[in-house]
Amino acid sequence: MSAPAKPQHVREQQRLQILRAALIKTGKFDDEDYRNVLFVHGRAQSSKELDGHGRRQVIQHLESRLKAIDPKNPKIAPWKGRPRNMQVSDRQELQKIEALLADAGRDWSYADSLAKRMFKRDRVQLCAGHQLIGIVAALHNDAIRRLSAELQQLFGPGWDERGAIIASRLFGFDAMHRSFASYPAVMSQVLRWWRGELEAACAFPVDIEQPKCCLGCYQTAVARQP
Repeated sequence: MSAPAKPQHVREQQRLQILRAALIKTGKFDDEDYRNVLFVHGRAQSSKELDGHGRRQVIQHLESRLKAIDPKNPKIAPWKGRPRNMQVSDRQELQKIEALLADAGRDWSYADSLAKRMFKRDRVQLCAGHQLIGIVAALHNDAIRRLSAELQQLFGPGWDERGAIIASRLFGFDAMHRSFASYPAVMSQVLRWWRGELEAACAFPVDIEQPKCCLGCYQTAVARQP
C-alpha cells in the first residue's frame, strides 16, 4: 500500500526550504535575502506565518531567483500541468492564462479546475477557443478582486484614486479616460513597485527637498497622507 499523499501546505513548506537551500548554496543569496522575500511577498517574518497564497507567491519568486542565478540548477521544477500546445497559433489564449496564473501565484491545476467547472473539460488544453476566452475572463476578474483587496489594504479608502495617480506618474497610465480598477496588469505594477520589486522613475516628483526625480519620492508622499 502506497503512503498517503502529504497535505499541500506541507509540500509547499518543503519546497520553500529546498529552494532556500539551493539559493544559499549559490553564494549569491543569504538568510537576510530570504527574510526580505518572506516579508515582501508574503508579509511574514517566517515561513510558518505564510498562508497558502503567500507560500505560492514566495515559491514562485524563489524559483525565478534561482533560475536567474543558476538556470541549469536541478532544483528548478518544471511548471506542473503546463499544456504542450502552448505555441500553436490558435491557442494564444493559453499564454494569457499562463501570465494570469503566474501573477496570482497559481499553477495549471487551478485553470484545469476552472475548465471542469465552467465547461465540463478535464484539462484546460482540451478547451475550444471560445472556452479559453471564458477562462481568461474568469482569471481576469479574479485578478481584479485579489489586487483590489491588496491595494485597499495598502492605501485604505480611495485606494483606486491613489493607485491611478501612481500609475499615471510612474507607468504612463491614462487615468483620465480609464478606470484603474479595471486593469489588473497596471494594478499589479503599482503593487510590485511599492514592494520594491519594480523600479520606476516618477514623471512629476513631489518631494520639494529633492526636485529631481528620485525612486520612492511619490511613495513617501502617499505614505504621509492621512
